[in-house]
Amino acid sequence: MNKYFINLTNGIEFFCDIEYLKNKENFDYSYIRLQSTTLEQKYIEDFINQLDNNLLMNLALGNNCIIIDYGSRNSNGISRVCWQGVPIIIMCLELAWFGEIKSKIMVKNCNCTNHYINFYKLFLEKTKNKLKYFRKFLKINDVKTINLSYYSKLTENDGNNDFYCEILKNKNE
Repeated sequence: MNKYFINLTNGIEFFCDIEYLKNKENFDYSYIRLQSTTLEQKYIEDFINQLDNNLLMNLALGNNCIIIDYGSRNSNGISRVCWQGVPIIIMCLELAWFGEIKSKIMVKNCNCTNHYINFYKLFLEKTKNKLKYFRKFLKINDVKTINLSYYSKLTENDGNNDFYCEILKNKNE
C-alpha cells in the first residue's frame, strides 16, 4: 500500500501535478514538515526529530511511503529533503530497527555513510528511543526493509505562500 507524505510547503504544488490528477481518487496522503534548513546546517538530529509518528508507523508496518517535495534553485529538480534527507532517514531507521545499515548513503556521488553514522552515534538517547519505539511493530508484517522513497520536481514558486494557499483553497472547494 502506498502512503504519500506531502512536505510543507513546496510539496503542496503536487496537487497541480499530472501524476496526482491522474490518481487522485486513490491518493492516500498526509502532510509532513521536514525542513531542508536543518540538513543545510547539519542539524541531523533535529531533522530526524521532525519525523512524525504517522510516517514512522507506516514504515514499521511495511507500507511503501513516498515523501513528496519540490526543489528550488540549483537542486536539479530534487529537493534537499529528498536527495539528502531520505537516505539519512533510511540509515537511521536501519540502525535503530535492524542494528545494521543495509545501504550506502550517497550524496552527490560521494559515499557519506560513515559521516552520517557518526551523527547517529551522537544522537541523544531520547531521539534513538523515539525511532526504536516503532521496532516492535515490524513483527506485524515481518518487515526487513525500509520502504521509503520520494517524488520531487523543480519549483519556481519557493517562498510564494499565496501560490500554495491558492492551491489548497482550490483543492478543498
